[in-house]
Amino acid sequence: MLSAYLRLFDVGRRNLLAVHFRSMASYTRAEVDSHDAASDLWAVISGYVVDLTDFARHHPAGAQKIIARRQKNVDITSNFVDHFGHTVRAFREACREFDEKNETVILKFPEATEGQVRIVGRFTQ
Repeated sequence: MLSAYLRLFDVGRRNLLAVHFRSMASYTRAEVDSHDAASDLWAVISGYVVDLTDFARHHPAGAQKIIARRQKNVDITSNFVDHFGHTVRAFREACREFDEKNETVILKFPEATEGQVRIVGRFTQ
């Protein structure tokens, strides 16, 4: 997927408009499916591909619960949005940051002292 951003340059008395294109990381179901072990765990949440490897190790319910849920379906959005509002808000903010920067964003939840979620790309059907 390509995204673009515009940048206005002031060159002397002329303004130049430059369009910069950058490639946004996107992953298919097969690619996400290949990351289904405790040592390498990816999932889809609201159309974003997230690396849960580190987070799962530190999840209060234990890694096995997350792994089992993820192995049923790569898209765990319905399970994720059942969490506390501040967790979902933090995730949405990280998604906006990912879309703006088009690079991996590390998300840490305030209630979790260890473990992080990495947004690594967008999901393509």
